[in-house]
Amino acid sequence: MEVFFKYEFLFLFGSFIGFILEITFSRIYNKEWINPGFLVGPWVPIYGFGMICAIIVYNFIPNIFFASLISCLLLTLMELIAGIMFKRMNVKLWDYSDYTLNYKGYICLFFSLIWFVSALLFYIFFIIHVTNISTAFINFDYSPFILGIILGLFLIDVIYSYDILLKIKEYASKNHVIVRYEEFKSHIKRFMRLNKEKYSYVFPFKTNLEKYIKNYKNKIKKHNK
Repeated sequence: MEVFFKYEFLFLFGSFIGFILEITFSRIYNKEWINPGFLVGPWVPIYGFGMICAIIVYNFIPNIFFASLISCLLLTLMELIAGIMFKRMNVKLWDYSDYTLNYKGYICLFFSLIWFVSALLFYIFFIIHVTNISTAFINFDYSPFILGIILGLFLIDVIYSYDILLKIKEYASKNHVIVRYEEFKSHIKRFMRLNKEKYSYVFPFKTNLEKYIKNYKNKIKKHNK
């Protein structure tokens, strides 16, 4: 059970760190606060899976360069699988189509290199600290209880967010449009402010989704003219 709790902690901790990184990147690059990713809570799961992979890879291959390379390949594969899965729902969580050497916008060389550098930095500067933190937390008497609560909230978030995704898929299919998730959130935010409606950072899709998808489709048409 201790191993299970360890990887549960690494997943949730990595997902939270990923949320912080993504929200910071969005603020710097897009100049606005947008809730990143598919879920509404403070977690981006691909980073959680990435942290688990990085730890496991390093346990088998304690060479920093080769461990970083394999971690980079695994994370790129995760992006590809997740990208294909969400595309089937008429949704793109990210789109690398504007980058050179990309594959259908799901993955690209540039971001694979970012994964490699991130893994390298993680192994050089952070892996010891993360391992120590996870060990200290697991040895805490109430850690199973705390992890159980957080995991429960995470699963509720997954169920809620998946229900929203199904609604978006329905309206997107009806309007023959592929929804770029974060771009769509930003689109809703601007239009709600324009209409003097209150925008919810945590629940951006708690609104008339079909109306905003139609507006979003019209915006894409104008942009492509």
